[in-house]
Amino acid sequence: MNYALFKRVLIQNLREKSNYIYFGLMPVLTMLILGMVLQNVFSNNLADNIDQITVTYQTDDGDYSSYLEGVFTAINDNEESNFIQFKEQNDQSDSVDQSGDSQPIPEENEARIVVDGARINVSIGQLSSIQQTILRSYLGQIGRNYRLAELAIERGVDPSTVVSQPIGVSEDAWVEEAANSGPTSFQYYTIAMGILFVSYFGETGLAMFGVERRSKTLDRLLISPLSRQKIINSVFVSNAFFGLLATAVVMAISEVAFGMPWSNHLIYSFLMISSVMLFFLALGMLTDIFDKNGIGSFFMQIIIPIFAFAGGLYFPVSDAIARFSPLGWIAVAVRDAYWGPQVLNWTALLGMLGISAVMYLVASVILNKREAF
Repeated sequence: MNYALFKRVLIQNLREKSNYIYFGLMPVLTMLILGMVLQNVFSNNLADNIDQITVTYQTDDGDYSSYLEGVFTAINDNEESNFIQFKEQNDQSDSVDQSGDSQPIPEENEARIVVDGARINVSIGQLSSIQQTILRSYLGQIGRNYRLAELAIERGVDPSTVVSQPIGVSEDAWVEEAANSGPTSFQYYTIAMGILFVSYFGETGLAMFGVERRSKTLDRLLISPLSRQKIINSVFVSNAFFGLLATAVVMAISEVAFGMPWSNHLIYSFLMISSVMLFFLALGMLTDIFDKNGIGSFFMQIIIPIFAFAGGLYFPVSDAIARFSPLGWIAVAVRDAYWGPQVLNWTALLGMLGISAVMYLVASVILNKREAF
């Protein structure tokens, strides 16, 4: 990489006033407007967006089996149990041994319960924060009633006569509890708009060498002692560095203005959002190579909103739909880090960086072989 060329391109970006409006002011204003307008949407429609949880259970042949099966059946028969369904595990090949070595991995919207004597083993699949709250509420009451059944059996009493109603908490209360522990509308759109606006670095990728063509400096660069690859690397890295600066500034402003707790997972969140910027910067660079009719910008203006809609950046969508959008991969992973399973999903980050690297390498190979940029 050539430092002088890196510095020149960076200074050009810093001097461009429209960059401050587009990558700084606009994201913050959009976070503010959408956060204010859609506050009630996040609090009123939570129950409409909850997928039912399927809980498969397996009991041993002990004294508690018939009682627990009765409990699970009672929950399923309860008309107020709208968000959860218990199903007996009949396939012994999917059973879980005492050590947990053969424990299967639950799918999305699923959980598994295995009763082994006095222990209740639980494994959870991909659940939203609201689903986790609902499941924990059921499991907490089932566990307490299980202990009561133990005491009843020890004293020779039929456990069903001790505990007749295992569930006594309204599901509406659980939804409200989960809503209070989830993101506010401001925090939701802080993540969404931060990801959306760095996507428009695709336009920067399109213009990466177009600026040099229009300013008539590209020909001089190509006849300079610098190799083509060094020119490509310097220009790309300089634009990427400017993107990292823009991402950091927007994150800092949003934490102060909208209470987004970036500091809880600062490095992770910064890398995740930056990976979107690198993805579209490389995509724009690659698109520019094949853009014979000047429709590259039109293509970028179409594909970004499509990815944004599918990824749930404008309005919440299910995680299943979000998987069809690279923006959804990042948005879901970041939200889950703060309000979901609290697990950092590095797979989404590695996927975005891997695809970006492939696009950059393909573009570099083509530009090195072409007579003109």
